[in-house]
Amino acid sequence: MILLAVALLALVVVGVLGVVVLGVWESRTSAAAPARPALMEVLDEVLADRPEAAEAPRPVRALRAVLAAA
Repeated sequence: MILLAVALLALVVVGVLGVVVLGVWESRTSAAAPARPALMEVLDEVLADRPEAAEAPRPVRALRAVLAAA
């Protein structure tokens, strides 16, 4: 029973450390990323060529909003 408790505790510790490492890695990579992703520039070019695409479906607008916030 004690062995099971130790194993579960080890899993929890490894999981927490994994989340912390992932957070540090993500913060470092996002800080190194350019302020305006290349995908946003491509979307701007597409919208300039096709004005009828400016009113895109809601999921596309949501994707643009997320990418613009990045």
